[in-house]
Amino acid sequence: MAHFQSWIADVLLVRGDDAQEVSCRAAIWANSHDTAIRRLAEHLEKQGYRILWVDECQPADHYPTEYARPTLSVSAAIPVVLFPEFEERGSSRPAEFLTIRTTSATPPLDAQLGKWPRKTVPDALTEDLFGQPVPSQLEHTHYGQAGDVPALKTYAILDAAKAMGLADLIETSQLPNRSLFKGDAAKEYRHAAPYLVELDIASDFTRLLFTHLPEQADDQSSLHLWHRHVGLFVRSHATFDTVWSHCRKFTKLQNASGKWYYFRFWEPGNATVLEHHKTDGASPFVAVWHDPIVHSVIILREDENVFIRPVLDRDRKKGPVRLRSGDLEVAGGMRRADFIKKVTRALEKDHPSLLRFTDKNRIADLYQQGRSQNYSVELASYNFIRANLLAQSKGVSFSDLERQVDPHLELSPLVRSKQIWNHLKDNLRSQTT
Repeated sequence: MAHFQSWIADVLLVRGDDAQEVSCRAAIWANSHDTAIRRLAEHLEKQGYRILWVDECQPADHYPTEYARPTLSVSAAIPVVLFPEFEERGSSRPAEFLTIRTTSATPPLDAQLGKWPRKTVPDALTEDLFGQPVPSQLEHTHYGQAGDVPALKTYAILDAAKAMGLADLIETSQLPNRSLFKGDAAKEYRHAAPYLVELDIASDFTRLLFTHLPEQADDQSSLHLWHRHVGLFVRSHATFDTVWSHCRKFTKLQNASGKWYYFRFWEPGNATVLEHHKTDGASPFVAVWHDPIVHSVIILREDENVFIRPVLDRDRKKGPVRLRSGDLEVAGGMRRADFIKKVTRALEKDHPSLLRFTDKNRIADLYQQGRSQNYSVELASYNFIRANLLAQSKGVSFSDLERQVDPHLELSPLVRSKQIWNHLKDNLRSQTT
């Protein structure tokens, strides 16, 4: 029998006498999810309330410390504690369209030498990514009776541009997959497109997503992908086609004047944007996840895990989603800052000697310069930055290297940047032998 411990749940209630909606967080002393919900319902009924929905009812040790404050006084003697005091809906606090919680970053899988069967997902993430939690009241309402709620599926939205050969790995994974681009765009940008993949916990491809082998080259995508931060994960009761159709609606968005933009909603860096915009129902970053087909979104970052749930009782403004002035600038600025941090860490690991010739401002300048020359894919941008720094340290012109490697500039920026970097290394190696 499972042991008793503190469970935490976010709860929306309704008061019986005037139908006033109230939200709060509850800590419950229980040995299972069902026991926690039953005890909470009994406690609230005595106070004249009934539950409209319960969100994220989980053991307290799944939450960071600040979420677990009410657990300090919960026990067998005091089985339910509400925290903070009931908060009346319609108060001055803006309504949140997404609930967001964070936990410490999870260590990836290693080579698992001598272990069989090998794990495909770290233990700490298995329940969030592949568990089957009890459906919420809203899910019962959406799908009908309890037995009609389909099992939760796990989807990954992966950016093929983040890792060399990722498109090939996806297409040969034997997992349901499809580019979020269509027609000519899907063909032209095959190696830089976002893909929807339905994951299977038993798949070798799933294991690759969660494996990091520091002793192996970073670009050995067939061995490990964790460190490339290739995308995010979506849990849904919906079919592959339904999730694909939903996500496709957001790959390109118009601004108020009708101009179209690619919208990279799958970037892990957008977690920061979401935290700042979760009360903004008009935000496209919120709109993509505030939908009944989305159960949860999991974003695994280098410094933290981010878990997102749509608050589906909040009515978001209907109609076409538009990019407003500032939406792209805010997201771009945050992603740029994240990428510059990533480049700095990579240089510290791979080329510490090059850091003597640069600082954060120089890296930022090279990032902007590379983007202006179409070195915009992350790996191409990294190659552009480190090749420029190495060329600078040796008194070599990067532009001259471009013309040597690709006289007519016909190669893709990603391929060209890789060849320039290899050309630099090979020439320098030959000069020292």
